Formats: sequence, structure tokens, C-alpha cells
Amino acid sequence: MQQPKPTAPPDAPSGTIGLSDEISWFSASLSVIGESLDPDLITQLLKRSPTMSWQQSSALNSFSKAKGFRQRNGGWQLSIKPADTDEWSINNLISLLLSELPTDISTWNAISELGQPQIAIGLNLPNSQSRDFSIEPDLMNLLAKRKIRLWFDVYAEEADQQKF
Repeated sequence: MQQPKPTAPPDAPSGTIGLSDEISWFSASLSVIGESLDPDLITQLLKRSPTMSWQQSSALNSFSKAKGFRQRNGGWQLSIKPADTDEWSINNLISLLLSELPTDISTWNAISELGQPQIAIGLNLPNSQSRDFSIEPDLMNLLAKRKIRLWFDVYAEEADQQKF
């Protein structure tokens, strides 16, 4: 972790919510999805095994198999869960996700010809309080050069309704 996680001052009353309180994240993944994508090709290009991969027309899990569902696309996915890191900054989290992958733009051009690269971030906004975050220009530039789409899935729940 490069920066300390923001917290309320130690002498603040119980339940204090600061304007700089962090956004809780619960998932981050890099995916490449394409109609006839062969995930083994992405593994070769990125020189990294995926957390999960699937072929077009395969059942992704036992539920899908039991119901007869088949994947319309092939896919390759590398995921990070909160248990894997103490990182809390979205910018640092995305950088961490990409840190062990090739930086050569020609590799990413080849990947984007096979499928759409996307980073998905799942966020939780506790207590439905207003929170904000920003993506740094250097990181946006890095993603754009690699043709990586950035997608956010944002949840806002009352504290007593949170399930994770």
C-alpha cells in the first residue's frame, strides 16, 4: 500500500464519517472477451495464467451446465479480491492488476484484435453516503494505449443491508 488508508481521527466520536472516507471495493478484474476467443492465446500473449477462462459454447459453472446455458463468447479473466491485497486506492489497484503483464503496446494491439480488454471494478458505497474518486491522467493514458475499457459496478447499501 503506497498511501495510508484514510480514517477518522482517533478522538472522533463513534460513527464519524469523514469527507475523505474510502470507497470500499470488493472486486477487480481484467477480462478479454471475444466471440470466438481462445483463452490460451491470451495466456500466451500476456505470459500469465488467468484466474478463470472459458471457451465459446462451454458451460461456465455447474449451474450453467445443469440449466443448459452455454457461453456466447470465449473469455480470459485475471481477478483480485480484497483478501489478496490491502490496497484501497482504485488507481493503485488497477496498476497492481496490470503490474505483472507486458507493457509492449504491440501485445495489447494483438489482444484487442482477438477480443475486448476490460477492467471491471466492483465498488461498495457504504451507508449510501456521497463518495467520489478519480482516475489519474497517467493511468487513463496507459489504459487508452492498451485499448482497455474501464467499467465500474457501484453498489450503495445501508450498512445493515450489506452482504459482504
